[in-house]
Amino acid sequence: MILPVNQRKISVFISMISAVVVAAFLFIVSPNSAAAALLINRPLYIGLNSGLVGYWSFDGPDMANVTAYDRSGNANNGTLTNGPTRAVGRIGQALEFDGADDRVDISSPSFNGAEPFTISVWIKPASLGEGSLGRIMSFNNATTDDLRMGVGPLVNFSPNGGAGGDCDSNNITLNVWVHVVFTLSSTGVCTFYIDGVNQTFDSSGQTIGASTSFSIGNLVGGVTRTFDGPIDEFRFYNRILSPDEIKRLYKIGATLKVNKPNYVGLDNGLVGYWSFDGPDMAGNTAYDRSGQNNHVSSTGSNMPTRSAGKIGQGLKFDNANDYIEITSFARGGNFTWAGWIFPITTGGGDKGRLFNNGITGAIQVGLYVSGSPTPYIELTTNTGVWRSPSGSIELNKWQHVAVVFDSTSTNNDPVFYINGSLVSTSEFTTPTNTPSDNVLLTIGNNPNTELTRTFDGTLDEMRAYNRALSADEIKRLYKIGATLKVNKPNYVGLNSGLVGYWSFDGPDMYNNTALDRSGQGNNGTLTNGPTRKVGRIGQGLEFDGSNDYVDIANESNFDFERTQPFSYSLWTKPKAGDTSISLALGKILDSGNFTGWALLTNYDYSSNTEVAGRLAVALVNISGTTNAIGIEADSKINDGGWHHYTVTYDGSSFASGIKIYEDGISLALNVASDSLTGSILNNVNVEIGDRDSGASSLNYPGLIDEVRIYNRALSGDEIKRLYNLGR
Repeated sequence: MILPVNQRKISVFISMISAVVVAAFLFIVSPNSAAAALLINRPLYIGLNSGLVGYWSFDGPDMANVTAYDRSGNANNGTLTNGPTRAVGRIGQALEFDGADDRVDISSPSFNGAEPFTISVWIKPASLGEGSLGRIMSFNNATTDDLRMGVGPLVNFSPNGGAGGDCDSNNITLNVWVHVVFTLSSTGVCTFYIDGVNQTFDSSGQTIGASTSFSIGNLVGGVTRTFDGPIDEFRFYNRILSPDEIKRLYKIGATLKVNKPNYVGLDNGLVGYWSFDGPDMAGNTAYDRSGQNNHVSSTGSNMPTRSAGKIGQGLKFDNANDYIEITSFARGGNFTWAGWIFPITTGGGDKGRLFNNGITGAIQVGLYVSGSPTPYIELTTNTGVWRSPSGSIELNKWQHVAVVFDSTSTNNDPVFYINGSLVSTSEFTTPTNTPSDNVLLTIGNNPNTELTRTFDGTLDEMRAYNRALSADEIKRLYKIGATLKVNKPNYVGLNSGLVGYWSFDGPDMYNNTALDRSGQGNNGTLTNGPTRKVGRIGQGLEFDGSNDYVDIANESNFDFERTQPFSYSLWTKPKAGDTSISLALGKILDSGNFTGWALLTNYDYSSNTEVAGRLAVALVNISGTTNAIGIEADSKINDGGWHHYTVTYDGSSFASGIKIYEDGISLALNVASDSLTGSILNNVNVEIGDRDSGASSLNYPGLIDEVRIYNRALSGDEIKRLYNLGR
């Protein structure tokens, strides 16, 4: 084979509960069709999606850089302009507008905003906003209409700039969350609902017509009427919702215990709970879910990076200068500190901090990993030092640690728990002083004026209590994470041999990183801007066919030799009408002998030419027919729909060991080359959507979703099951 070089164009714990309930119902009704009835990229609240044309939750999984993704499934994504910031919302995360120039622009939406319509939104206004007319939403239409704040304070809808008669709500309260619903009928009847209650209606007779764009938080394209405060859960319907539906929308937010711990009975005395999950992170801030507002933050390069955690997302500290902190934290005379840790080494100075309470030059309380090469947990109060047994902490492994200090205990010593079990405590130094309280709390390092004791690894689910937890409570905390199958594939029986799994779903994406859900840490980097789109299962990525690709880390984990079996699968939907040669997935050189393995589309291996709809699988030592396996199959890949493709190889070094499946069915194959005797190993990364770090002209044009790589040959039954998950 000679691969062409110059050819070109080549949805907060609420969502989890909803998904489980729906899946269970489907399974009970029809277990064989449960997978086929997945609700993809639709709002979480069944029955409230009819007519929903725009839904911006502003939650972490639905945000990326300056983009607020539309969860209605209509791809009406918003662009953050002039820097509205992530903040604690009414449900998960919100956007806070500064009252100066912030806005979110929705350009060229799929809906035109003409009546009838319903707007539903949670707001927490700090003031009336810029000019006492802070906009909640503005329409770019002939009559310049707005949903805005007004003197009262109240919420006002102003058709035709107010010339046609305004519609006003009753008064609302500043600095508290308020649920606002506004409806406008085709005859100009407008109605407000505040916190689910019908406030007023006015037959203004004003209709507003179609709009070409919209803005949230300001005038369309403007900076002079900025909303002042956070906005959350913005929904736009192209119909009038009923009073019952509006009441249900209100109750979704009104009855949620937001920014409270999830675990009933374990919130007593909880003064700090940092989950580090996407909805609880915004910029350089990790929000405190205890309800005590002990949010921790960092600056610039000192911010630890988001990473796969034990439960959802964690924070990875760099063993250099990462930290997060809060200026004043009330620890209490009795206290418990607990969390999940994944230490790579014992950290800076052999004392990598988990918690550090105190400031430079004063008495501090520190909990850290120490004792290399047989690590343990150590608690210090400057003069007092206590340790768990030598070797009780394992490197490169998740474990739950807790320290409990009870001043009423017999010997006044702290006790340690590892993975829910009490371990012995050794007192190395007797304390002679009392540490200060209500001082700086740092997670992952010592105070920011020192930064010499950085934790090396990942922390998750960090908790602080102002009381001594019981042994039973510690055991319960441990079991919350120990019994979860996190960062493993969702589909029982399909995880054996899985070395890479990129779902591209919102919870598995952070900025330009696609997290590997196989648990192997082979994260992908989005390069040159593949965009989030509605996928086959949840969210997928769209590649532009020009220079987009995803670069997968840890190339050696995918160094399959010709004598080793392996498999890979993915969902594809190429751009309509594009039949150019492209590389969907592969680990292959871009020049020379083109050594490696790959799946190409619209490519005839035998003639080295473009053939629409033809798939080619290559295992190459030397390109062409000299020392390579080349297999071809005609497919439906260009018919405009989603298709699932799986390639298996049995490690035989023969073409007969390769199979290609389309939508769970084995395809008829043509052998173009069967001469492989040399190595197919190389030192380049796996690429999704192109070849060898984007150096080639084989860029894939279209959508890709649910990419998986296995270090074994999947069976036909397993492939059918993979297909059925998304069909």
